[in-house]
Amino acid sequence: MINYGSLDNKMNGKYFMNSKIKSVRNALFYTFLTLLLLQGCGFHLRGVVVLPPEMGSTWVNENGISIELVRAVKDGIRRSSGGIVSSEHAASSVLEFSGEDFSRWVATVDNSTGKVSEYALSYKVNWKLRASGGEVIDQGSIKQNDSYKYSGNEVLGKEQEERHLRDKMIKGAVLDLLRGLRRR
Repeated sequence: MINYGSLDNKMNGKYFMNSKIKSVRNALFYTFLTLLLLQGCGFHLRGVVVLPPEMGSTWVNENGISIELVRAVKDGIRRSSGGIVSSEHAASSVLEFSGEDFSRWVATVDNSTGKVSEYALSYKVNWKLRASGGEVIDQGSIKQNDSYKYSGNEVLGKEQEERHLRDKMIKGAVLDLLRGLRRR
């Protein structure tokens, strides 16, 4: 005797698998279509920039700049269409930095207590991109500004916040630099 109940279960399972495969296929298709449309309109993920061909193999001169800036620049170039080389002789371009300056000043004072209530931060760095032969391809300076509220009761937390803002400003400066080089 044939057990029709088990046959129905097998057919339902097969139908369920087919519908699941179709839904996954549809999801992948629509995801691909969305990404294709976003790429077509010029959308790029944050931090990803198409660099000029001269930066296919770039050496970053690390003299006189912070390790945070060196890391951010190298990471930014790697994420973009450029490459990093370990020596100036192997490079098609050299990226140099000078005048890196991070400053903080009192932005606001509480009139009733005479204590600092807000600090302003500024980060500035000059840069120069030159070809391996020495001729300057492009140069400029980048500046980032930010601020944070200050409370004498939260000194440790505010020091961490300032370090976080400093890192954010360095990464923002690098992103501005890479965008500027893209427009070249």
